[in-house]
Amino acid sequence: SLPEILTALSSEEPQLRAGGALHLSAFVDALSGEQARQLGEYMRSAGAVDLLAELLDDADPQLPQWVLGTLANLCSDAFDPASAATKAILRDCNAMERLLRHLGSTDAATQLMATAALQNMCSDAELAATAVRYGAHTWLDALVCSDSASEPLKRFAAGALLISAINIAGGFLVTKKMLDLFKRDSDPPEYYGFYGLPARLPSSSPPLASHAPHATHSPRHPAPPPNSGGGPARRSRAAHANG
Repeated sequence: SLPEILTALSSEEPQLRAGGALHLSAFVDALSGEQARQLGEYMRSAGAVDLLAELLDDADPQLPQWVLGTLANLCSDAFDPASAATKAILRDCNAMERLLRHLGSTDAATQLMATAALQNMCSDAELAATAVRYGAHTWLDALVCSDSASEPLKRFAAGALLISAINIAGGFLVTKKMLDLFKRDSDPPEYYGFYGLPARLPSSSPPLASHAPHATHSPRHPAPPPNSGGGPARRSRAAHANG
């Protein structure tokens, strides 16, 4: 049951935590519609959103991958129309700083799930601003322009850049290479190097898409954004009530 899964997630035993994270990820993936909305509500009131954020610091190399996949769903408006409330909780527990540490993971699945979660979390303006403050936009732009990144990874990276730009400043210059990720084969050809979305970034914010036209290759795993500082958070032992 879901309460048992959450109890496993808060266990001091690494194997129990990993098993709980895997089961929760599979459980969430199977839901949609009203059941997904109810799950989001349950997770918020049970204190499970905070717990998931803490688990991003877990020493298990694979556990964060499953947690990131769950967070990606919980932060999706398509999955849970009330996901804004979930993102509000994540703002208060340094979830974005914890997530950004996984963008440079050498595990492809973890990196993909981190970028997917980042894309959905950036629909919250404060979380998007935090990502930019820690330099995530530079790293995401490197992924979009990389010759070695997978297409799904590039799409999530481009989506995170676009959504964060819209939420922070209302728009920015989007490179043709980014937009081509969403282009259909049947669409007519375009001949412009850049597309402009209206609005300017505040002078205090770094550019969200600093595309270098002559940079034809990016490292497979560029350096992740700087660590936010501080040690891993203590795992919550709060009782898991209905949420």
